[in-house]
Amino acid sequence: MSFAAVRYISDTKGKHLMEEKKFYTVALVAGYSKTGVVKYEKHNERKNREYSNIDICPERRGMNVQYVSRWDEGETYAKRFQDIVDEFGIETKWIRQKQLVYDEMILDVSADYFEGHGGYEGAVEFFRDAYHFAEKKYGERCIVSAVLHADEKHPKFSMEYGHDVYHYHLHVVAVPVVKGVKKTRNGSGAPENDREEYAEVNKISHWVKWGRTPLRDESGAVIMDDNENPVLISGLSSLQSDFYEHMRESGYDDISRGEKKAEYAHLKLLEHKIRTRSEILENINREISESEAKLSGLKSVRLRRGEIDKIGKKGLFGNVSAAEEDFKKLKKMAKECIYLREEISEKEETIGKLKKDLEAAGDRIRELETRISPYIKLSENHQKELSWLINEVFEKKNTPLRVIGREMEMSGRRRMRERDENCI
Repeated sequence: MSFAAVRYISDTKGKHLMEEKKFYTVALVAGYSKTGVVKYEKHNERKNREYSNIDICPERRGMNVQYVSRWDEGETYAKRFQDIVDEFGIETKWIRQKQLVYDEMILDVSADYFEGHGGYEGAVEFFRDAYHFAEKKYGERCIVSAVLHADEKHPKFSMEYGHDVYHYHLHVVAVPVVKGVKKTRNGSGAPENDREEYAEVNKISHWVKWGRTPLRDESGAVIMDDNENPVLISGLSSLQSDFYEHMRESGYDDISRGEKKAEYAHLKLLEHKIRTRSEILENINREISESEAKLSGLKSVRLRRGEIDKIGKKGLFGNVSAAEEDFKKLKKMAKECIYLREEISEKEETIGKLKKDLEAAGDRIRELETRISPYIKLSENHQKELSWLINEVFEKKNTPLRVIGREMEMSGRRRMRERDENCI
């Protein structure tokens, strides 16, 4: 192991959290086209001026680490892609516009793992070893970029631990170069001399890279099914196990394998952040509810009627004297009573005004109902007229259209006169 894990917890709460949970490794792969990778390049290499992700801390941007030694200032994914194509002699004329020519592998571990494993320095060492896993999968020459993000805060764990906890994770962008076969014809021109020749070539394919492979047991032997055919699994299915085993071999023996059907692996980044913030909101609402319950359980200080009667002592000449503390209580209650009376008076005035507005609205509605009643009747007449028209058309199939049209026109005029008479 290249890094000795050092546990350091500054508070009891953090120690309790560290002792009771497991730390899971996560490995994900996504494919992008030439145009689709642009926005991910801006995010990974922090080329945007502003970010909608509020968890990104610009002041820590200089702490991000690029593990690719050939990455120069001003480097772009397109330039690195062309360098790889030229180096491997890949023909690009057959690449379609939406073909997946880039892979992005995200390597991650539980965000609070480094709270007890060296913090930032521990994360740099951990993901350097994780980068070697990507080198095994793609080859060092096929990797475009491998950047460790150290500038994203994890809101959930920051709240749990009581201080800023950062979500360290590695973005590896690579070109999925695979071996293929190219078929050509070679001959002198005569049909009988033509022959097919096959040559091994390099090509780019996301699906071939992560295609089905035989499932093997612990000894490395291929597992067969009942029909003596090899059991095939997707390359992405074994990715979690491969990453976990690689990190264990690198000396990190206190991590656990991510679940094969882990919910996080199937969530998009935005959905994951929404879920995280929903959990935080639920925790806040729960704390508010608990505080309200405690507050409602407290008994407010009130003076009973009998206690008020006992306040004050009548003197020899009819004057009433009271203790200073009792006098302050009475003074406070008198002020509260005045405030309550003023508030009640304002509420009563508002209620009276709302009642008047409600009565005026009712009068207005009744007036409008009276005015629109003729138009309601007219609408009913139009429905009857439409029904009559349909019957006329279907009953008089052989009647010329001009005759039907003339009858409709006369009927329409008659109905308009009836409507005008009803509206007067």
